[in-house]
Amino acid sequence: MTRLERLSRLHFLCVVSEVQADPCTPQRAARGVRADRVAQAYRAEAAHAGTSGDTWDRDMAGQRAYWGAA
Repeated sequence: MTRLERLSRLHFLCVVSEVQADPCTPQRAARGVRADRVAQAYRAEAAHAGTSGDTWDRDMAGQRAYWGAA
């Protein structure tokens, strides 16, 4: 499994964890920050590898639609 695949899976788990936390709590905010940092790491790795972010954007749009966060 490549680093990009691992980061993508990790981000998915972070988003799930964030959604499961109670709304408007410090715990949810912290989980959101963690998910954002993983997303930044993914994009940095993708830029370094020279791959497009299109796949990431499609994956994230699908996750947001699935979890109702869109």
